[in-house]
Amino acid sequence: MTTRPADRLELARICADRTAGFPRGALLSVLRIVADVRRGGDRALARFTRRFDGVVLRKGALSVSPAAMRKAWKGMPPPDRAAMRTAWRNILSFHRRQAPRGYAVRTPWGRLEHTVRPLSRVGIHVPAGSAPLVSSFLMCAAAARAAGVRDLVMISAPRGGRIAAPILAGAWLAGVREAYAVGGAHGVAALVFGTETVRKVDKVVGPGNIYTQLAKVVTQGGGLEGASEILVVADDSASPAAVAADLLAQAEHAGENPVVLATPSRRLVLAVLAEVNRRIRGLPRAREAAVSLSAFGTVVITRSVAEAMEIADAWAPEHLSINARGAARLAARVRNAGTVLVGPASAVAAADYGAGPNHVLPTSGTARYASGLGVRDFTRTMNVTELTPGGLRRLAPALARLARMEGLEGHARSVEMERGRR
Repeated sequence: MTTRPADRLELARICADRTAGFPRGALLSVLRIVADVRRGGDRALARFTRRFDGVVLRKGALSVSPAAMRKAWKGMPPPDRAAMRTAWRNILSFHRRQAPRGYAVRTPWGRLEHTVRPLSRVGIHVPAGSAPLVSSFLMCAAAARAAGVRDLVMISAPRGGRIAAPILAGAWLAGVREAYAVGGAHGVAALVFGTETVRKVDKVVGPGNIYTQLAKVVTQGGGLEGASEILVVADDSASPAAVAADLLAQAEHAGENPVVLATPSRRLVLAVLAEVNRRIRGLPRAREAAVSLSAFGTVVITRSVAEAMEIADAWAPEHLSINARGAARLAARVRNAGTVLVGPASAVAAADYGAGPNHVLPTSGTARYASGLGVRDFTRTMNVTELTPGGLRRLAPALARLARMEGLEGHARSVEMERGRR
């Protein structure tokens, strides 16, 4: 990890680095992939799966049967099944409280209603590049189920010719009975447009690499849920071991993962760096974590905790961990973050795996305007207007006048005419 003093120019550079890592031509590549899948269907999927995943999809191997998902669930060790059930219950319970509600009002001109409807079919992309992220699937699926989505469809890239067993087991637990062994940008395109085998959905969610995220953006809009990132704000009261553990937990994702510590305490910095060096040696993914820390790890020395919090708001991190005196008070003033972890016991991995809140979060600074995945993402709203004949007559003078301001005489006449009587 590199150590830098806090200044605005350096902060701006660090922020810019989060998007500077996007591969050149990524958007153009994604547009070509999407167009090829839309035209070529299953044949294009097979070609891209062979090219990107090194897997030859035999005929009929694209679909994953419910029996295969059930077998994966039954084959999990009982402690693993119990852990997945615990996480599923916690996440589902938390999200059920988010369900948006409609309303109806009576006015002098009629009845007006704002309704909320769940989406019918949702596709969930589960990353499986460096690790089978079953936790990401559970986050997406629980929010969708809490919204009332009827059909969940899962896709994930095959590794060694098949989807990882934990992902299939999680799908069975969540009630998924439709899955496809395909991932990445081509998998997203297949769900959005449909192929001979893949049935299209209303919406695709789920994290993934920049190509997967761009495919979601170009086919349906939305924000970026890219490489995981963390900013830890700490003072000299923080546990160096806890801070180091949270930094390493994000670094081992082995992508372009920004890992930042902002603190006014140089003593803490030295202690954290020593802990990182000690703890990384015992990690199975030590090499991946070391690469992330070397390329994207940063320590920012601030003049105060208040300045560190200013940096956090400007940086808008996916994960903001506050490990300082008065952490709850500081958290109450945060404006820009995907999720906030308050105090030493709030391990980032606890929130990632099943404390309850969703871990599919905005990255790359988009937390300044975007939110984490929630029940609202699986619903759509619809307005209903039911006017009475007398109510329309009451509104008509003002409405017709507004229409004529815009030069739309047909609009004006349509509200002035007698309606509601035969």
